[in-house]
Amino acid sequence: MNSYLSFWTGLLSHSIHFLAVALWTGILIHVAWFSKNLHNWMTFLKWFTPFAIGCMVIILTSGFSVMLFVVDISDYINSWVLPYGQMLLLKHISIIPLLAFALINGILLRRLSAQPNLNIRAWLKAETIIITVIFFFTSILGTLSPPHDIDFTVKSEGASKWLEYLIGKTIITPVNLKPMFSVEGFFLILFSFIFLIMIFLSFYKKMKPYFAVVCGLLFIVCTYFGLMVSIK
Repeated sequence: MNSYLSFWTGLLSHSIHFLAVALWTGILIHVAWFSKNLHNWMTFLKWFTPFAIGCMVIILTSGFSVMLFVVDISDYINSWVLPYGQMLLLKHISIIPLLAFALINGILLRRLSAQPNLNIRAWLKAETIIITVIFFFTSILGTLSPPHDIDFTVKSEGASKWLEYLIGKTIITPVNLKPMFSVEGFFLILFSFIFLIMIFLSFYKKMKPYFAVVCGLLFIVCTYFGLMVSIK
């Protein structure tokens, strides 16, 4: 009975998650890359902004539910020893700059849309680039073994060679990763917050949106490495 309920609950969560992602990103990509003009931008935002917020809430909620079918929340950090956990972490980190771009395009652009030199479509395209990065990590997740039993997976398939290289140790079972303070990790996390702030600064300073994309990518890189050097 429990497996029956788990099957339908998992199917429902996956379906809702996929539908919300497809609707939100599909509309955004179409407007960013294929619309002929943005003369009706304000009219579009009146219904798309609350629609996008609703989709994002559904995506985050259903995504968390889907994750719990694969990784126990108490084993989230331990799952980093596996390639699946590495990709899952990168996906979660990538959501943060995506939310920053969503805030800019959904709210801040709305307030400044009357300015003649504001390239609205370029900012929308920048957001779709971050979405593509998340899709990339998600696609790799589908090819990896999920960490239902981390110790068993490490024994049968081995730990992530990349993580072993970063921490300079061979990972053995039982796996018990713990966060620790490190000077390198502190500065990397600090730099990541600076890059996140620079996304908004690049918008207010009317810089090219693709500079903000670079800042978003650097945020992902710095946050990832900052976390990797802060575990033992």
